[in-house]
Amino acid sequence: LYVMGCGAWTTVPWFSRAFRDGDKGLKMAQQVGDRIQEGCGYSYIGWAAYLDNNPKIGYEYGQKGLTMLKESGEYWSVGVGYTARAYTDCYMGRLKEGLEEVEEFISVCKEANSLQSLGWGYYHKAKMRCFNGELEDETVKILEEAIKIAKDTSDTPNVMHEPGMIGFVYLRRKDYANALKYAEYSLGLFPTHFGSGVWTLETFHIG
Repeated sequence: LYVMGCGAWTTVPWFSRAFRDGDKGLKMAQQVGDRIQEGCGYSYIGWAAYLDNNPKIGYEYGQKGLTMLKESGEYWSVGVGYTARAYTDCYMGRLKEGLEEVEEFISVCKEANSLQSLGWGYYHKAKMRCFNGELEDETVKILEEAIKIAKDTSDTPNVMHEPGMIGFVYLRRKDYANALKYAEYSLGLFPTHFGSGVWTLETFHIG
C-alpha cells in the first residue's frame, strides 16, 4: 500500500507524501525480501523525483527498479520505470542514449504484449526524435500510433497529451497552422481528459 501510495500522491501532486510513502514501502519490501515491491518502489520514487525536478535521482531509481522488475512479470511498473527514465533522459539532454533505451523499452513491451506501456514507448521515441531535430513524417506517424494505442487502452490523459507533441513537431517545422491546430485540439480535451495525469501539464508549455 505504501508503494502504491507513492504513485498516488505523485498524481496530486504532493511530493513530500509521495517520497514518505515510497521510502516506507521500499524499506518494508527490503525487510521481507519482496523484490517485486522493492522494484516497484524504486520505479515510483524515480517517477516522483523526476516530476519534483530531480532528474538524476529519477534516473538512478528508475534504473534500479527496471533491473529488478524486468524478469518479474510486473510490466505496469516496468513501464513506469522506463517512462521515468525516458523523461529524465530528455531533461538531461541524453537524447542519443535515450533513443537507444527507448528502443529497449518498446522491445520489452512488445515481447510482453504490454499494450499501454508500448504506447508510452512510442510517445517517448517520437519526443526524443523531435528534440533531436528528426522532424520527418516518420516522427508524426510514431505519435499517431501512440495516440491510437492510448485510445484503444482508454489511457485518457495521453489521448489528450500526445497530440500536443504532434503540434510541437509542426512548430519546429515552422508549419504554424498545423501546430496551432494540434495544440488547440489537445488543450481542448484537457477539462475531460486530465485525469490527475500531472505529467500532462507540460502540454500547456507545448501549446
